Amino acid sequence: MKGISKQMRTLPDLIIAILCAAILSLFTWIVLSPSVGFDDANITQNYAQNIANGLGYVYYAGGERVEGSTSALWTALNTLGFLITDTPETLFAAVGFACTVGMIWFTISIARAFLDMAGLTERFAALPVAAIMACFPAAFGWTVWSLMETGLWCFLTAGFLWASIRLIRSRSLQVPVSGGVLLTVLAVLMVLTRPEAIVLVSGMLLVLLLIDRYLPGAHETGLVLRAALLSVAAFAALTLARLVYFGVPHPNTYYAKVSTDRLSEIKAGARYTLDYVSEPDTFVLLLLAALGLIAISRLGGAADRRGLVSVVIFALLVALGTVAVYTLLGGDHFGSHRYYLIFLVLLVPGAVLGVVWLAMRYPPALPFLALLCGAALIAQWLTFAADKGDYEIEFRLAEDSRAIGSILNRHDNSASVAVYIAGGIAMTYDGPIYDMLGLNWSDMAHTDRGRRGSYGAFSKPVFYQAAPTLVNPQRDNCVADWADNPHVNETFDNLFLEARFRELYALDCVDGVSLFRKIDRTE
Repeated sequence: MKGISKQMRTLPDLIIAILCAAILSLFTWIVLSPSVGFDDANITQNYAQNIANGLGYVYYAGGERVEGSTSALWTALNTLGFLITDTPETLFAAVGFACTVGMIWFTISIARAFLDMAGLTERFAALPVAAIMACFPAAFGWTVWSLMETGLWCFLTAGFLWASIRLIRSRSLQVPVSGGVLLTVLAVLMVLTRPEAIVLVSGMLLVLLLIDRYLPGAHETGLVLRAALLSVAAFAALTLARLVYFGVPHPNTYYAKVSTDRLSEIKAGARYTLDYVSEPDTFVLLLLAALGLIAISRLGGAADRRGLVSVVIFALLVALGTVAVYTLLGGDHFGSHRYYLIFLVLLVPGAVLGVVWLAMRYPPALPFLALLCGAALIAQWLTFAADKGDYEIEFRLAEDSRAIGSILNRHDNSASVAVYIAGGIAMTYDGPIYDMLGLNWSDMAHTDRGRRGSYGAFSKPVFYQAAPTLVNPQRDNCVADWADNPHVNETFDNLFLEARFRELYALDCVDGVSLFRKIDRTE
């Protein structure tokens, strides 16, 4: 089939994807100095390590069964890593790098499809995609160095979008459809990677089904329904496994993630989306993608106009559905909008289409476009070097938390510790740990005090009932008195300031770690 046979220029595209990912990974590594990933990644690593060691899906040895990690598939891959080596962080980063290469490769392939359907030369696809991708260094910090499931998720979703576009392309040209197995496999893996994936995958398959019904010729309803059926089966199997092992059909600390104030949650999600589109880099990319839409409207003699319009409709509906899902979920507190990184896979090909069309229609504009791209690249790299994606602190939190755990472990690894930075310390401390935010403590997670947002699960009665020995260890060279932290005070209902707490706990210091220690009244 003309076009499709040329879209996966495997070796050249793969080389460019590898070079792009390698250069951006090196740059972000220099800026971020990552070592053990985000603190949240350490939570997943902790569960994986415990599973690999035969302790079960528990937060600490001897603790309750609790599903505090977000991604079932990424936890499984992390477990495999710990079965291979005791220090698999480099291995996880390598997986993230490979997934990033795959994401770029699929994006190049989608750009080739766009250009070919538009009747434009597709040899201009790979380098422009790599150049535009390079203007988003924060994405590479997420997909490679965070050691979270973000790279895997972006790779799987990019592949799913490519397989969907390939199906639409085949249907438009009325040629035999290929890639149906890939679509199904990726749909299943997506469902196993993120909890909201069942909604996103179902929505995308529904859109694909509607577009398939719109296009002429023999419909591929069975192919799409097979992908939907198997993805639902995967979700059902995961739900059944939870029910058997944890006793509930959803993650048993799910309540810590869900606000009971739905309006507040939606407002937070709307702010998250508005912040994303108002970022200068995103805004410029949206303008370039809009230029691609203008190009489509002007290309009356496009090679496959019907297919191109169908793909654009698919992309727009997928984008709107994705925004709706994450708006309803309240967005995210991390910097650089990880939930919307997948939009690069759709927006970059559209931008490439617009740029190539403009350059071919107005050749004198080519030097200006190249200069503009170079200036944008320099500006974005300088910006990232300065603000570090607004997530550099996540690496430092994990490192400090691991150090705290090691220090406490040397003194008394039987004392119970209450923390709210819950990842790194669980990797190095052997004793019981209580996550005060409830993400790894089901009793805390299930309390309901009319909470708002992800930080609203804390309950004083649950805390006092547990009565941990050590509370809130911090590496601050042993302060003489507890320093006020408005965010911490609000999150924990001024726990550390109230008289009852001060009667039960006293400020203490252990090798440069300040903490509250429960007063022993028997002495």
